[in-house]
Amino acid sequence: MSATHRKSRALTPPQGYDDAFASLRLDLSDQLKAFAKAANQILQISASYRSRVARLNKEYVSADDKRLEGIMKFNPNDDGELTTGPFKGRHTLVFTHLTEGNRFVRVGSSRTKSTGFNFSDFIFLSFPMGEFPSPESRGKIIGPLAASLAHETVHAHHRFTRSTPGPSLLRQDRADEFINEEIDTREKEQTILKEVLSSKKRTEFEAAEKRAKSTGLRELIQNRIDTMLLSRAEVQRDFVSGTNLTSLETFVIEEMTDQSLRAKNLNSTKIEESQTLVRELVFTDSLDKVLQVADPSSLTRDKEGNPVSLPNEFAEFLLIRRVIDEDWQTSGDDPEAIVERHRKALSRDNSPGEFHYEPLP
Repeated sequence: MSATHRKSRALTPPQGYDDAFASLRLDLSDQLKAFAKAANQILQISASYRSRVARLNKEYVSADDKRLEGIMKFNPNDDGELTTGPFKGRHTLVFTHLTEGNRFVRVGSSRTKSTGFNFSDFIFLSFPMGEFPSPESRGKIIGPLAASLAHETVHAHHRFTRSTPGPSLLRQDRADEFINEEIDTREKEQTILKEVLSSKKRTEFEAAEKRAKSTGLRELIQNRIDTMLLSRAEVQRDFVSGTNLTSLETFVIEEMTDQSLRAKNLNSTKIEESQTLVRELVFTDSLDKVLQVADPSSLTRDKEGNPVSLPNEFAEFLLIRRVIDEDWQTSGDDPEAIVERHRKALSRDNSPGEFHYEPLP
């Protein structure tokens, strides 16, 4: 290769979203690589999806791009924007499959602070374990994966097209905007999936399904469209992928933990220590009692049976998150009673600026 050719190649603009997705596929098994490729090819049928990816290719550079030579070299600001170098103005993106749920997570989240990419946005995609030899079983993986990829891609696109509510707003106003964004994301996901199933694209869709050696994709995607919850009250109560937390609980808890991280400037070691400590705590009373006390850690012990003093506010919020998550899994109470119990635990002063749920129809 000539020096001129090497130079022109080095200056080729990065396709940030596509490059990050390609990097994800390198870490997958051959079977999961095929599933990821098939889901992406199916979504390429949608013009809405392709236009969003085109925008994200210009906004991002893959955090794994070899031309970065370390993200910190380009001085990312608190929002993750690179402020120097040839990629100035771009953000960095990471796809990861090391997750139990599907999420788009912006830089600065407690979910990414202990990773090696503290200044990157993340798209978490959950992949199944096991072997899926039949066309029907492959379809049952590829269909939901395509829908999840569409959903999280829209969230990433909103990162650059929707304004973020300022911290001076009441928590209820910020929570409302969070739910508004989720509803809009679901509606746009529906648009993408409807375009994929369009009668005008039938031949293209069938060819993609054949390449994926799968069956049943049309029915699975149509079911996703038909069963999607879109009313504000339902979205507030809908559980976030990979958790036993409602959308509204997730917003409030993550806002608390992320604010605590910023205020205390905890490093990755402190974060991991707090996560491990809270994960191993043993409760000494029922979860509903733990939720009622001012200091939930007073009703816990470590695994040796000793009283626990949590090291920081971040750990306190992690404990509240764990209690709420487990309460959803084990309580036999009416869901609305659980919702209200958790709301009170997360807004103890019950002030007008705290969050609330819309009544169900």
